[in-house]
Amino acid sequence: MIKKTSSLILVACLFFSIFSTALVRKSDAVIASDWIAGNIIDDSIFVNKDSMSVSQIQTFLNNKVGTGTNGVQGQCDTDGIRTSELGGGTRAQYGASHNNPAPFTCLKDYYEVPKTTLGPGIPANNYGGKAVPSGAKSAAQLIWDAAQQYDISPKVLLVKLGTESTGPLTSDDWPFLRQYTYAMGSHCPDSGPGGSANCDSDYAGFSIQISSAASLLRYYLDNMDQAWWPYKKPYQVNSIYWNIVESGCGASNVLIGDKATAALYTYTPYQPNQAALNNMYGSGDGCSAYGNRNFWRTFSDWFGTVRDYVSLVSPRFMVLGADTYKKDPVTGDNIDGLLTKGTQLKFTSKLLVNGMWYLRTAYDSSYSLSKGIRYSDIVEIPYEAFDNPRFMKITSYTHKRRPSSEEIDMNQPFDVGSQIKISNKILINGQWYYRTEYDTIYNNDLALPASSLGEIQYESFQEPRYMVINGSTNKINPVTGTSDTSLITKDSQLFFNSKIYVKDRWYYRTDTDTSSNAQLGVDSSFVDDIQFIPYDAHPKWLQLKIDSKKVSTLTTIAIPGPNSFSNGSQLFIIDKIFINGQWYYRTKYDATYGNKAAIASDNFEEIPFVPMETPRPMRLRLNLQKVDPKTGEKVDGILPKDMSIDFSTKIFINGVLYLRTKYDTDNNFDTSIRFQDLY
Repeated sequence: MIKKTSSLILVACLFFSIFSTALVRKSDAVIASDWIAGNIIDDSIFVNKDSMSVSQIQTFLNNKVGTGTNGVQGQCDTDGIRTSELGGGTRAQYGASHNNPAPFTCLKDYYEVPKTTLGPGIPANNYGGKAVPSGAKSAAQLIWDAAQQYDISPKVLLVKLGTESTGPLTSDDWPFLRQYTYAMGSHCPDSGPGGSANCDSDYAGFSIQISSAASLLRYYLDNMDQAWWPYKKPYQVNSIYWNIVESGCGASNVLIGDKATAALYTYTPYQPNQAALNNMYGSGDGCSAYGNRNFWRTFSDWFGTVRDYVSLVSPRFMVLGADTYKKDPVTGDNIDGLLTKGTQLKFTSKLLVNGMWYLRTAYDSSYSLSKGIRYSDIVEIPYEAFDNPRFMKITSYTHKRRPSSEEIDMNQPFDVGSQIKISNKILINGQWYYRTEYDTIYNNDLALPASSLGEIQYESFQEPRYMVINGSTNKINPVTGTSDTSLITKDSQLFFNSKIYVKDRWYYRTDTDTSSNAQLGVDSSFVDDIQFIPYDAHPKWLQLKIDSKKVSTLTTIAIPGPNSFSNGSQLFIIDKIFINGQWYYRTKYDATYGNKAAIASDNFEEIPFVPMETPRPMRLRLNLQKVDPKTGEKVDGILPKDMSIDFSTKIFINGVLYLRTKYDTDNNFDTSIRFQDLY
């Protein structure tokens, strides 16, 4: 089952083997450092049976013939008129003296009846100028048929033909018939004398060499995972010889990374040593083997790369860092129109060709188009600073995600109403994404769709009102965290009519800032409601000196409805409040019911005592104490019943008449006695 490199098959054909490594080197040809012993060719490239049509194979053969030494590209020296490289006159003369007279038939012109039954002998063919036999197929057709039957790339078969055949047949412009006999080295194990090829005559003939080679490769691919498989295995370390065992050159361990590479090492069980790699288009040293080196090198030279596009670990949008073009990675030719710097494209796959990475767009990947953009022309899309870094709120349920790849992090959900501080943004494919301050600090490539975020807005106070500052502070923009430079001192009173809730805290905005839409607020922890305090030492009756209305102690605006009082009205005042430089007095009724209503203190005056029409003495009807009629407080000691006292002034409070003694009048004391307690 194992076969060996063509340079060891037939000593007589050594000349042709040497020429198989003497192809003209391309300026972008592979070099020693490109070689990966464990990954000679990607599986997807190896098994792509549709990589070439019959006509494309034929065109390839037409162009390859004559590309060896002394040849003319595309021309077959059918009649052998050129001078023989091996001496002996012309090629025709050399052929005649070696049992292979002209005319010579090149591979591009070769036809053979497919050999479908094992047995010695070469099938009927048109070599030597014979007519094309009935049922014969062209070499191109035979190669394509084998590729289709066994799901092997026709490119692989062409390269094996170009590296295993003497000449090699692909470029030889005066091949002998025997070069077709074991063209692929199929069923030619290294069991001959000194490790030479020992080919099975049942597999003689170009057609069966092509089909059996494809069959062997398919057999290897399909069975190498089996426990019984005795040859090279993928995804594990294998011992690979440098040359035939008899050479004594030994082996080294190779971790084989894919099935195609394992199949190649099973077909040709040697790896190139450093000497062979250092002289990529020539010979190495006595331990060098060339079969797999030549396969890899020739495939790369002929078809551009042994690598297929592979998926990016993280398919994502990226941006062009320069004006550029899509290119054919194999030829380097520009494809389509100019792509300008700053264009964003989503890339999903990549390809390495001659040390250059190409990235392929999602569109081109979906249609398997061989178009790529040089990685050196592509950069990651950068985040940029957010205008006015600030807190924002989630307006629709969402998750953090990686913007360039649109991968959603299901472990980071955000409910409606959640608040987060945004400090970066990024524009991907026309969609803005916002990155949190936390992810910016730690350079996490995570962000939220801008469409799921909204500004945190001020809302109206349910009860706009004056409030007092409980400690020196500054106004602040709650969503950005920036402070106003002016200091608000303790005990300042401000009118607040809107508020905003940012990161677990309320901020209150003044009416002035609300009107101008300034985004400044005061931390609610520095703000208190203005409280009523007791009216002097005791609540007391006062009278209005002008017509008056109650006002809201939140806004100092008059309260609509039946809250008006005429000049002279008497009201019992319980407590007072200082708002915006003005004292306001609250009645007992409003205090009892917790009404936030009061009357400006400037509207009040003391209820005056007035002279009696007839000052006179009067007696007490009962034992009693004098009272302060304005406060209701009893004062002094108990006066006895029937005691006679001179009275000179009087006062009406809340409909009750009080008389004041001459003594208290002279001393301006407010104490008095109810008229109903006198006679």
